[in-house]
Amino acid sequence: IFFSSDGMRRSFLLLGLTCLLSTLSVCVHFTRYRNLARGAGQAPHNRGSVQGTDVIAPRPHEGRTTSTRWNNIHDDAALGLMTARTASSLEEDKVERQTGRTGGNHRPLQQEDWAKRRDEVVSATGHTTAKRDSAPTPAPELQPRRSTADRTIGAGATKIQTADELQNAQFVLLQCSVGQYIAAVPLPSKDHVRAPWHQKVWRMKSYSEGYSIQGWHMGYLSQNHWGGTALARVDVHTAGMWKAVVRADGTFSLQNAVHRSYLTYDAKHKRLLSPKGLDPESAGARFQIWAVQNCTNIVSCWGYTAEDSPAAERYAQHPRWKVHPPVSNHYLDAQLLPLQLFTSPKDMSSISSPHLQEAQRSVFRLWARLPSVTGLILTHDNMTKREASQYGLLVDSEFPVHPTYNQPTYKALFDRAFEMTKGDVAAFSNGDILYVRDMPETVTFVQESLQKLGEGKPSQFLVVGVRINSGGSGVAPASDSTWESEVYKMAENGGSFQENAEDYFVVSRDLWNTVRGEVPDLIVGGVAFDNWFVSKVVALGHFVIDGTNSITAVHLDHGNIKGSHMKPKSKYNTDLAASHGGWSFGYVSHAPWFTYRNPVTGALSLWKRRGRLVYL
Repeated sequence: IFFSSDGMRRSFLLLGLTCLLSTLSVCVHFTRYRNLARGAGQAPHNRGSVQGTDVIAPRPHEGRTTSTRWNNIHDDAALGLMTARTASSLEEDKVERQTGRTGGNHRPLQQEDWAKRRDEVVSATGHTTAKRDSAPTPAPELQPRRSTADRTIGAGATKIQTADELQNAQFVLLQCSVGQYIAAVPLPSKDHVRAPWHQKVWRMKSYSEGYSIQGWHMGYLSQNHWGGTALARVDVHTAGMWKAVVRADGTFSLQNAVHRSYLTYDAKHKRLLSPKGLDPESAGARFQIWAVQNCTNIVSCWGYTAEDSPAAERYAQHPRWKVHPPVSNHYLDAQLLPLQLFTSPKDMSSISSPHLQEAQRSVFRLWARLPSVTGLILTHDNMTKREASQYGLLVDSEFPVHPTYNQPTYKALFDRAFEMTKGDVAAFSNGDILYVRDMPETVTFVQESLQKLGEGKPSQFLVVGVRINSGGSGVAPASDSTWESEVYKMAENGGSFQENAEDYFVVSRDLWNTVRGEVPDLIVGGVAFDNWFVSKVVALGHFVIDGTNSITAVHLDHGNIKGSHMKPKSKYNTDLAASHGGWSFGYVSHAPWFTYRNPVTGALSLWKRRGRLVYL
């Protein structure tokens, strides 16, 4: 009776055939993967969790002239595209903008090329003001081992063909099999195919886990926690280590110490580097490494100046610092974007601990010192109003509360904050976070950079980031003259919190007006809003920027860090967020863009997590 219908019978036959073909496909791919893995060697597998990273070129430092620095390119900050590929990128690709791919061959740069290109100036359009070579020269053929003299290309670079030579080298070029170079290029143009020489030069340093590969921006070539090739993280970590395996023809394969995959050129990949190369014998996984001649330090190799040396020395002594205090301000106070920084803290009248009350006062005190920032405290508590007012912060109670939980919603607070400011940007923060000058500087830089990018809707952006837990006394510094340096010291002694917890949301007015209708009434102080909101804005394709590497956000220790997770409002928020689409892209690392501050120069830059890594 069940099969009396011809249509039903044909449907089940088709389903069975589909299942059979799928099973065969899985078997074929499993066999191929096993064979490749067997050929990939038995390097030790170090487990670890790593934050991925990957530019808009820096604005000139205040007080420094453009002619003295190659990275002070133009008052119009050039923009950049670098990326980190996710394993689950198909869905995220829907909200990412495509970058161009180009190919070609090129030779190792000659010393005369460097002199010609060292001062190349690149505008935000991606065009250089200096004359470029009209056509690239084909890459040299792979040759058997020769003497060092035979392997010197002009006066510029010497090919490395042994492990000992690599061990003794410091600054190198990494050339793909097609003749192009791995480079960190701060340009957004799809048509840009050639990189200035200093952006191709990497510093390789030997450790017990392998080699670190550091670029001109002081970040490292690494792999993030999902296996994508990444750039711009400033501290040396395990996934930034590469095991170099020399081949019989004098080329090298570079295997990541954590993920065990090989750095592989792939013309079909967005970055032109595949994040999951498994075959070290393939042509794409073989790189020629050239030792750069007459290049011994960051001045001769990367165009830094003698005045950068003290900061560089300090950075070299503390490469694992999460935050490096800027050596100079990126903007004058008058150039900073007006920013409304608001919060709705816990009622101070309900806090029994004098220590915690003082901690809240210290947050109010430091917020009032931030240039171009107007602090706004949204509360119905009289004691909180009184304490905030004495530091010159705005206070307001004209906002609704949830009828069941008698607490405000994030939606109501954002509405009220934008009603009370004429500015284009407002930032919600948890009430226990300290900031310094780099907060308004980063927001100003992001707005300027997106306007010059020339794609999407630059007026619609969100900036989030990972906080730093102070782990100290829980009270901010009181000194008027040294408070910023003391906050930086708290950050240096603290530790980064987790990537799925965002404590601040810098939102442009245009973005809020666009997404407001889709924001449910999630309650302040409960979980889920942060992940839901970030995921929603990412999924809609707006600009979402991770500010972790340029915004110092120090969380004051008050004991029970996750106490709010157990409250009824958190369950309410979780259920409501789940019913409104969930939070698949809710981590900070899901932000398609991120800011970065060079630890030596203090220059800000904006990077994209996806984009090409290989250039002529």
